[in-house]
Amino acid sequence: MSPELEKTVQKELNTISHFSNPYISSADLKIACGQNETLMELYTNMVSNCVRYLISVCEFMLTNIDRDKQFQEIDMKRKVVHNSTIDSINILARNLKNAGKDNSWISKMLGNRSAYAKFAQLIAFETIKEKEIGNEE
Repeated sequence: MSPELEKTVQKELNTISHFSNPYISSADLKIACGQNETLMELYTNMVSNCVRYLISVCEFMLTNIDRDKQFQEIDMKRKVVHNSTIDSINILARNLKNAGKDNSWISKMLGNRSAYAKFAQLIAFETIKEKEIGNEE
């Protein structure tokens, strides 16, 4: 990650840290997945997509809008990552339901791409923050 991108990611993380997660926290999702290997694999995939999405948003923010081709390429990448993130969130929620677990949190996002984006960024923030705390200990 370039120093400029890293700085933008950190700035975005600082902004996101002021929001509370109105859906479900990363920790509560882990608990819901429990010891179920499939659910944990889907959770890990979703978290990875959420972090990738946050990075793609930051790359998009750094794009010089005057350069149409570069802007379009980065915007397309962001959209693809966003779609993949939405899919991974929905797949986890569906599998939680199939396993008899509560997935009511997904109803707050269905059909609302910006709600998925907010959720993804909050999950990415929680995950990165958790890793930072783990590294401090």
